[in-house]
Amino acid sequence: MSVLNPRNTPTGSPCTGICSHSVGDAVCRGCGRTVEEVLHWASYTAEEKIAVKARIAAAIGRSGEDLALESMQSSPALLEA
Repeated sequence: MSVLNPRNTPTGSPCTGICSHSVGDAVCRGCGRTVEEVLHWASYTAEEKIAVKARIAAAIGRSGEDLALESMQSSPALLEA
């Protein structure tokens, strides 16, 4: 049985647990969000979350599907139950 990684859902947080805001980055190297986006993520509407994730995908030149596949491949434990 597989477990869905919430990061791969349209409104799931893109957080990877590798935050670079603490070293002064304006955009996190782990998730691609700004400090403002990280701080307010929980209060964003579904549309706002989807827009942020689309901006991140466009900024790194990958589709949302590519990002989902990559994060699933990098976290194989999340696929096993």
